[in-house]
Amino acid sequence: MSRNFLITDPNAPLTYQATKWERYLHEARANTDGALRDAHRTVAGALTDANRNGGDKMDGDTADAIDTTTATFAGEVFSRLYGNPDRIEQPNGGWATHAQSMLDEMPEWQSLRDAVAGDPDFSALAAAQVMNAIAPGLADMIDENDNGDDGDGQPGDGQPGDGPGNGPGGPGNGPGNGLPDATARVRAAMRRAVRDASDDVAETRSAMAGLAPGLEHKPAAHEQHDPARMTLAEQLRSDPRLRDMLDRAGRVERMSAANDAQKCDGSEEVVDIERGGDVSRLIPAELARIASGGVIELLALRDLVERKALCYRYEGTQAVGRGDLIVLLDESASMGGDPHMWARAIGIASVSVAAREQRGITVIGFDTRVRSVHRMTADGVATIDDTPVRGVADMVMSIARQSLGGGTDLGGILETAIDMITGDDGTVSERADVLIVTDGCDTIADATIERITDARAEQGVRVFGLTVNGGSLSETLAAACVGVVDIDAADDVAASIANMGWSA
Repeated sequence: MSRNFLITDPNAPLTYQATKWERYLHEARANTDGALRDAHRTVAGALTDANRNGGDKMDGDTADAIDTTTATFAGEVFSRLYGNPDRIEQPNGGWATHAQSMLDEMPEWQSLRDAVAGDPDFSALAAAQVMNAIAPGLADMIDENDNGDDGDGQPGDGQPGDGPGNGPGGPGNGPGNGLPDATARVRAAMRRAVRDASDDVAETRSAMAGLAPGLEHKPAAHEQHDPARMTLAEQLRSDPRLRDMLDRAGRVERMSAANDAQKCDGSEEVVDIERGGDVSRLIPAELARIASGGVIELLALRDLVERKALCYRYEGTQAVGRGDLIVLLDESASMGGDPHMWARAIGIASVSVAAREQRGITVIGFDTRVRSVHRMTADGVATIDDTPVRGVADMVMSIARQSLGGGTDLGGILETAIDMITGDDGTVSERADVLIVTDGCDTIADATIERITDARAEQGVRVFGLTVNGGSLSETLAAACVGVVDIDAADDVAASIANMGWSA
């Protein structure tokens, strides 16, 4: 087998002329651990096997040429997804050109391109899926190409084929040289990969939208050099523990929406009439219809079930002021397993809600000491342990990776939170909400509870407890908080926390 499928000039295109910007974006993601780098290795391995099976001896120059060819092909697939590169007049890609042509024949390919256009992170992940689909059939595709037969019904080379017209120069519907129909197999694998990539893009974007507003959208051009978002998207797609954590985070986020619907923690007044199905808000005329009996009653009940009945619409007359959020996550050894999963999920959800509502937030992991501090200002400036990071994605991934420590000091961490609010450093605004997530396995000194009570009266501070493993039974925790809910025991987490009065 010849090595005419290898190129040595890193700037020489195989089939498409990617721009320098597209090559830069691709290289930044190919140099990051993850699916794209793994796909590069898979294709390079397939090219190496093809070279060895052809009887050529591997040397340093050949290895470099394989790496160059892999990077060029991968970059062109990425470029086609991300942008609209020019096709060169006389492609020299051989198998690569044939693979690109097969993609062009698939309507699913254009749909995928439309979905990821201008988004370097999802373009990179989709390119990795396509490359992994091509790699297993590369050697046979190269042989077919070298023998002048692409296996898709074009003229054969005069050798016996596997379908009609296998005479000299006649049309064949399979490899004319007796090889398996690599093109058909690769085409089928590529089609599956393209479809899977489209599904993954939709699902992962939906998950990212739940993490922070706008995270699902392609980043602005000046932010596209950073592959951190790609790493987050890949972990959302492939890590079942993180998916579980984020599913829980989504449930916790919905509690905020439920509480927002209440609009206030004070009195309410009727502001309008609307259609609905809440029996407690029915206007007198609707109640009279239900009490009428007969056909009128049936019609009234139908309207109620279909949420078409006339109901009062209430609105609170006392607005709930919102300051910063301080979220305290118990990372002691007793929180192992499901409790730790819940704690991190609540931390992630709180960051997402704070970003959406443009509230400052501080997430503190603790055991007997402060183990980590994740902070984001109302205008989106983020730090982890006072080190600047790139925003919500970095904070979410860092919280998700937090480990467990030793003992527990609930009183100490609550003192730290109150110090942040009542101190002179101005790091946290007044009327802050403090949320502590714990199993309650510790006591809190009376002096600390007194400080919390004073802060509630003087700074409008509210402390809420979200507990696991029966932590709501802790008398001292109940004394420190305006409300406590066992999140792992509640039938409806969102409703329970909303009823408690917390709005994250």
